[in-house]
Amino acid sequence: MNKLEDNDEFLTVNQVADYLKCSTNHIYRLRSSDPDFPKRYDISTKLGKGGMVEARWMKSEIKDWVITKKVLDDWYVRKSTNKFSKV
Repeated sequence: MNKLEDNDEFLTVNQVADYLKCSTNHIYRLRSSDPDFPKRYDISTKLGKGGMVEARWMKSEIKDWVITKKVLDDWYVRKSTNKFSKV
């Protein structure tokens, strides 16, 4: 897990979906199907009785996940085609 950086921000599910260019439903499917997808943080938006909890993701963790997936996907493409040059 990444440590919280001063410039890090928490993203809503809509912001994560925009960043990844997919639907919010796809984000929730990724949470269920990909064990490497970053964990969500439940943030209280209101204190006290009747307070709400909203899901948030750290932007830095989403970025790291994307980079990891890109590197692995490139490796699998090269391995399956026996072309180990840059993809």
